Amino acid sequence: STLALGERALELARGIQDKELEARNLSTLGLIHLLRGDFEEAIHDEEASLALYAVLGNEPSVSRELSVTHFMSGVPPTQTLTNRGSEAMCWEILTLSQVHTGRVHDSIGSGRRALTLSQEIKNVWAQVNSMHSLAYGLVDVGAYEEALELTQHAVTLARTFPLKLLLCLILAVLGSVYQALQQWEEARAAFEEEVAVAETMGFKSDRLMVLSRLCMNCTVIGDWERASHYAVETITIRRRVGAALIALDFYSHYETEALLRGGDESQAREEVHRLGEALGPNRRFRLPYLRSLAALAAWDEHGEQAIDHLREAAGLATDLGLPGEQWQIHAALGNLYEAAGEPARAHTA
Repeated sequence: STLALGERALELARGIQDKELEARNLSTLGLIHLLRGDFEEAIHDEEASLALYAVLGNEPSVSRELSVTHFMSGVPPTQTLTNRGSEAMCWEILTLSQVHTGRVHDSIGSGRRALTLSQEIKNVWAQVNSMHSLAYGLVDVGAYEEALELTQHAVTLARTFPLKLLLCLILAVLGSVYQALQQWEEARAAFEEEVAVAETMGFKSDRLMVLSRLCMNCTVIGDWERASHYAVETITIRRRVGAALIALDFYSHYETEALLRGGDESQAREEVHRLGEALGPNRRFRLPYLRSLAALAAWDEHGEQAIDHLREAAGLATDLGLPGEQWQIHAALGNLYEAAGEPARAHTA
């Protein structure tokens, strides 16, 4: 497996006592863990890599192969790979990993460090990478204006790259920012462009991410037919990917509602059960799980149970420092109180 190969490469680097190669392999291993949904392991690897780079300083090292580090940091294999370029990539992967474990303020700090480093070494590819990761934390804490400015600039830069991977990734963030700002048409346009770009690349994980967001977009505007269609597509790809938890896959509760409205109650319940089994101790992914449980309870007309799930979700969102999630959850609570004939509680929700 990719993980086994990464672990073997790290072992070999340590065996020959090549600290730069060890640091680079640790960062690559962190990326592998991130993509597998092992977010705590990813943080551990990136922090260990950064500790080595702090010791190594800014000495250049000769590029010996086309590695993931070259590819992700934008350094051509024909040039020397500086430690600062690799360090920027470590901070960028750490930024995303911290988002997934609910450490959003740490994530923003890491993202700003990645962006500063990439600007200092004048690496535009690394700058777009850093903007992409930083923007997710900014959206989580409700810093929408900064996130919008950042992602719009990143999209402009990414359009100049021959390789469209980063354009694909940054369009997802741009759509998410528009979604948070309730600019539904702009969000859909960004998501639909991302689908088109992802299809040309055969990038399944990214296609899953954007289809899930399109499901969210259609759900909030009440387009249940399209929402249900996107939910089924998302679930199909998620099963093919096979990871227990998937990076940036925070919107499955919209799929639950879309499937229920679309008449596929059994699949809705099955997917909520699957997420519950995959959660483990991850608090960030517990939020969509609780919101999915609330959707199922409301569908079953168990209003108090739905309210309990949302109250737990609201408390968790507060603990994690996610005001965007808090606003949505309190709005959902208000709707449940209204349905229960309790307008006073709805007003205070």
